[in-house]
Amino acid sequence: MAKRKHGVGFFIGMGFLVLFIALIIWLLCCLTLIFKDDYSDKYMLDKTDDTLITDVFTAALFGSDFDVTEEQLNTYANENYCSTDPDKTNSLEHIRIYFHKDEPSEIYAKIRLYSYELAFYTKAEFSFKDSDNILSIKFSDAKLGELPVPDFILSSILAKISEHQSIISVNGTTLSVKALYEYNIADDYTLTVSLMKFVPQEKCVSCRTNSLTDEALNLLKKYLTSKEGREELKKIFDFETDIDIDNIKNGLYTLFNE
Repeated sequence: MAKRKHGVGFFIGMGFLVLFIALIIWLLCCLTLIFKDDYSDKYMLDKTDDTLITDVFTAALFGSDFDVTEEQLNTYANENYCSTDPDKTNSLEHIRIYFHKDEPSEIYAKIRLYSYELAFYTKAEFSFKDSDNILSIKFSDAKLGELPVPDFILSSILAKISEHQSIISVNGTTLSVKALYEYNIADDYTLTVSLMKFVPQEKCVSCRTNSLTDEALNLLKKYLTSKEGREELKKIFDFETDIDIDNIKNGLYTLFNE
């Protein structure tokens, strides 16, 4: 009877040992896949284009449609949101977005998590509704190195990367970016800049913002029709008068569209 119990204990012990060895092998395989980096030619920029701000501002003056190319957006993202500072434990080091028209876009990146440098890949579906001025990006099929990333881990990674960005929020595997900015010029006078269109195309994204000219002239009209504004006009012209802002607006549009 004692021999039988000894034999059962031996087989149970061997079973645990086999499971432990299998777990170690599985963890080593996972680590090998995680630290594998076959994306360096994907997330490193081969072309740069720093004209994004100029092109956006020019189009935004009158709310015109414009295209943002991959090179423009990737250059801007790398210059403003990436860092190779080794003291930053959770950060982007490189990022590159590939836009597609009829299928999800792709994002390749090199990220630093807890002092480890890792290659990252994910598909990204962009959606935008001008009613709430939020650009949403739903991530799927993510990988760290060559290891598929479960959604709960992907959500944690997104939260870590975006935790210092005030205009970004994360819900599961969906990242939302505020696409409306308000600049307080003076008391009761706020200039609003908002995204009105965001449609991915092949190698670019088609965009439109509100018209900054309209915004500025509306603020001017608000001031000139206020009590304070009328008093200033009276000082300038020495008599009460009205300035037709709508005619000025139409004249500007006619001048720049000729």
